[in-house]
Amino acid sequence: MLEIDYTTHLSPAKNFRQRFLVLHYTALNFADSVVALKGDVSAHYLVPTLKSIDSTYPLDKIVAYSLVSEEQRAWHAGVSDWKDRSNLNDTAIGIEIVNMATDTEFVPFADEQIDVVIKLCKNILARYPDITPTNVVAHGDIAVGRKMDPGALFPWKKLYDNGIGAWYDDETVEKYKTEFAVSIPTPEDVANKLRNYGYKYDDADLGALFRIFQMHFRNSKYDGILDIETAAIAYALVEKYVDLKKKK
Repeated sequence: MLEIDYTTHLSPAKNFRQRFLVLHYTALNFADSVVALKGDVSAHYLVPTLKSIDSTYPLDKIVAYSLVSEEQRAWHAGVSDWKDRSNLNDTAIGIEIVNMATDTEFVPFADEQIDVVIKLCKNILARYPDITPTNVVAHGDIAVGRKMDPGALFPWKKLYDNGIGAWYDDETVEKYKTEFAVSIPTPEDVANKLRNYGYKYDDADLGALFRIFQMHFRNSKYDGILDIETAAIAYALVEKYVDLKKKK
C-alpha cells in the first residue's frame, strides 16, 4: 500500500491557479442555462434570477449553484486575453448570471440577484488573494469585439462599493477632463492606456475596445466613440491601479 506524507515537507514555492474572476450573463432562462452549461460550455457557478422574473426557476429564493469545482477548469472564457495572460479558462473562475438579454437589448438585473452575486464574489475573493481588483472582469473585457456580457446594465459600481473589482476616483476623472478639454488624447494614446490596464485588442477596431470599456465604466453611453469622459476614466484607472502600483 502506498504511503504518502502530506504534511511534513510542504513547500512555500506555490500560488493559486485562480487569478481572475470573470462575470457573464447567460442570455437564457434558468432551465436553458442549466442545459447549456452541461453541454460544450460550463462555468464554476450559476446565479439564477427571481422566480417572478423567470418562471423556469423553481425556488422562492435565489440559490447560487456550483457547477464545476474551483480546482478544475471550466469552459466559460473561450478565446480570451487579459494583461499578460491568454486562454483564461486556465486561470479564471467563471460566474454565469441568468439574464435574458438579446443581441439588441440588455435586460436589467434584479437587486436580489445582484446581492447573491456580491456575496458569492466576496466569498471567492476571500480565498484567492491573486484575484486583485483589476482581475475582476467582464467576459466582454477579455474578449473584445467578440463578447459583450454581462452587458451595459450590470452594476459594476455597486460591486466596487462592496469591495469587488476596480473603479475610478471621481476627482481624478475631473482632473483629466479639465486637462483634455484643451486637447483630448488620440484614440491610439487612449488605447495604449487601456492596454496598460489589461485590455487586448485589434488595432483595426478601436471602436469595439472603447465600447466594451464604456459598458463597464461609463454605461450611460456606450457608442464606442472616444470622448473626453471616456479618455479621462481610462487615464484615471491607469493612474490608480497601474501607475501608483509601480511607484510602491
